[in-house]
Amino acid sequence: MFDIGWSELLIIAVVAIIVIGPKDLPRMLRNLGRAMGAVRRTASEFKAQFEDAVRDSELEELQREFADVAAMNPAGAIENAIGASLEPVSPSEAKPRTARKTTAKTKSTSKRRRKTAAKPANKTARRRTSGSSAKKPKVQ
Repeated sequence: MFDIGWSELLIIAVVAIIVIGPKDLPRMLRNLGRAMGAVRRTASEFKAQFEDAVRDSELEELQREFADVAAMNPAGAIENAIGASLEPVSPSEAKPRTARKTTAKTKSTSKRRRKTAAKPANKTARRRTSGSSAKKPKVQ
């Protein structure tokens, strides 16, 4: 902080012993320590008050944000959007719907589906159906 080395501290100690004297030096150092303690306490109190003020301002900001979120109504916004999309359209704006054309491919797949749906699920049922239809008695 002050960038004072050992040599400078030694010079300050020698000057203090010469100026103050060895008899009053311990009392002066004790008073200097007390003064430094008071300065540190004052600085820590100021720092704590400053941090409390910052915390209070953050709390107020969070309370404002919470009030904004509480004021939002997402269900109402969705209802409004759906209601706006379901409003009747004027005939001039409406597009006519075209019928879907059937292609040869869709016809063949629908026939295939009907054939597979008519087949029995297990083999024995198939044998019975195929066997019974294949061997019909002849009527004379």
